[in-house]
Amino acid sequence: MMMTVRVWKEIGGLVAALLLLLAVTPGFSQDEIVVRGSSRFDIVIGAISGSSGRAVKDDLSRKLRDSGYFNVLGEGRDAYAVSGGSDGAQVDGALTGPQGQSFFRRRYREVNLRANVAQLADDIIEAVAGVPGINASKIVFVGRSGGRKELFQCDVDGGGVVQLTSDRSFSVSPSVSPKGGYVAYTSYASGYPDIYTVDLVSRQRRRIVSAPGTNGGAAISPDGGRIACTMSFSGNKELYVMGRNGGRPRALTRTAASESSPAWSPDGSEIIYSSDKSGRPQLYRINASGGRPRQLSLGFSYCTEPAWSPDGNRLAFCARAGGIVLVIHDFRTGKTRQLGAGEDPCWAPDSRHLAYASGGSLYRMNVDTGVVKRLPVRVPGISEPSWGR
Repeated sequence: MMMTVRVWKEIGGLVAALLLLLAVTPGFSQDEIVVRGSSRFDIVIGAISGSSGRAVKDDLSRKLRDSGYFNVLGEGRDAYAVSGGSDGAQVDGALTGPQGQSFFRRRYREVNLRANVAQLADDIIEAVAGVPGINASKIVFVGRSGGRKELFQCDVDGGGVVQLTSDRSFSVSPSVSPKGGYVAYTSYASGYPDIYTVDLVSRQRRRIVSAPGTNGGAAISPDGGRIACTMSFSGNKELYVMGRNGGRPRALTRTAASESSPAWSPDGSEIIYSSDKSGRPQLYRINASGGRPRQLSLGFSYCTEPAWSPDGNRLAFCARAGGIVLVIHDFRTGKTRQLGAGEDPCWAPDSRHLAYASGGSLYRMNVDTGVVKRLPVRVPGISEPSWGR
């Protein structure tokens, strides 16, 4: 019986994948779009004892459903099962398999209940599906405050919104470091576009690039130790790499064109960026230590805002096709597909979800199942999200 269930789940997953490759995702104006038929694991969340038990059960159920990996059942055989207890912010959780085998039993002791449930959900996802969960990660984005652009942070479900900067200027182009330790961004606080970092715990801000001209587009390397950015002190915007605290920048390009939007490969060895050297913006790939760039053949005359998935398999970017649309290119198959209207794509740690902006709102999309959610973030003028890993 167990083998039959697994076979049918695998067939369902293959059918869903084939349908997804043949279809273009509808426009992203809805709060949620669901493509059914994807492979999911059955899971039962049993009674969670303690004063916070009901809140934990409800929140955990939502997170596991939203992940796209689980059917949350009231009861069922051949299903994974969660049990535990919670008092106040503390959570104890245990996961058993369909045959009753123990996967883990853990205690979660962060300062708030949301953080503990998020970590429990991510542990379940990694134990069962074998991929990183996204619930404990954060999304940093640009929004308006007092008529100015500032940086904000939220949870992956749109909750827990906090304002990170109060520059009373224009703070744009955030990039979150691995593990969410700090953010690099461009601020006009000095009257000129300079690159700053802000520590996400202490909120201490530091200016690391203040060269003449326009400095922006900072992208933090996967190891957190380097920053790629564009600087125009030589006359036009070129691509540079420097240490996380600034220092002497190393030029990667020297052209008569304008470079922008660097995106690191997962191993930090390469960078994809946008350049208008051919007359219109196209994407190029270059070694992070320099060398000859190679143009990517993506089938569009206008390509910007590249984002490299953490597993290295896919590239999300924006293209002009009637309007500005989101596009995904799969390096393994060479296939490219449009997703729909949107800007500023960024990948989640699981290489399965994208965050992006559209019409001043923040969205989250599961690119494998086609599920799109408009996150309930009450900040006006949202743009340029960056997802911490």
